[in-house]
Amino acid sequence: MKRDIFDDIEELSFKDFVEMDISTFYDYIGHIMVDLNFSFHRSIRDVGDYRRIEIWKHTKNLDDYALVWVEIVKPGNDVTRDVSYDVLRTMNDLNMLKLFFFTNGGIDESSRDVLDDKGHFIFTPDNIIETLIAIKKKSELVIKPKIKRKKPKTPSGFVLIKNFLKENKPKEIKTVVPIKLIPEFRDKLIAQFEPIFDLIKTIEEINNIDSEVRKKLKAYQFALLTDLLNVASLDFEDPFGWMKEDLFYMIQNLVLYIGALVEYELEEDMNNYLEEFNKRKNNLYKFEEIIEEIRKKDIERIEIITKQLKKLSKIVIIVSILALIVVFFMK
Repeated sequence: MKRDIFDDIEELSFKDFVEMDISTFYDYIGHIMVDLNFSFHRSIRDVGDYRRIEIWKHTKNLDDYALVWVEIVKPGNDVTRDVSYDVLRTMNDLNMLKLFFFTNGGIDESSRDVLDDKGHFIFTPDNIIETLIAIKKKSELVIKPKIKRKKPKTPSGFVLIKNFLKENKPKEIKTVVPIKLIPEFRDKLIAQFEPIFDLIKTIEEINNIDSEVRKKLKAYQFALLTDLLNVASLDFEDPFGWMKEDLFYMIQNLVLYIGALVEYELEEDMNNYLEEFNKRKNNLYKFEEIIEEIRKKDIERIEIITKQLKKLSKIVIIVSILALIVVFFMK
């Protein structure tokens, strides 16, 4: 089972970042940005597995925007000056003054000098580890007063999903998931939810959620949006086309559930989202039942065909014998 990233944060080292994939690295970034009171605004560029460029907006100062640049370098490599200049060009094109630059590797002095400026924050693995440890320690000190839950005009989760999908369109050419890979795909996706529910279980009072737990959940919630987009870009072979809808709405309802939980929306709505999430998740496990039904029908079909072939062969034999008899007597 995947652990919460804060469980062993003190043991995390530079080496752990060397071969880290962008998805895991982005999870750390999400926690840091949420702690800094920023939320995702829109995507600028997503370059495969090594670069993401986004704009995030301050949750308290709505005029405060920042460019978030995520750069994954290969083991043993540092961020080059070319990348630094590319960052500055992008900031200039977008008229951005604030920068959060995250990399899983090192950055040499010349490249750092290019980026170094007022309002520019550079995070290498050491800075990321130090920041996450500080976030963890701060979470042990903050106590939040009990809050009364409310009924929003539009659920916060819907607003988050709408804004994300508005800026991030599903691929036009869908990726078809082969039938034999469906169980593995389903199980891996659902396994990603375990640390979320493990964290929720630590909440003693849902109307008085620890501020750091709340920030972690919001970071998880944002990470789920990528899963939502990925599912929207998939198709499933017949007769499992229905799984796409269940997968999409399962993730959507988890986003809504987390939103209702951390934004103190009505508990009734929160429970409805969780119920729908579980319903959709349980539907996905009907895959094995359907496969078994198909197998049984195939066996029955084969048995029927076999019986028909046996009958046909008997008829052919009888006809052949009769034909021989007729020929014999006609001589």
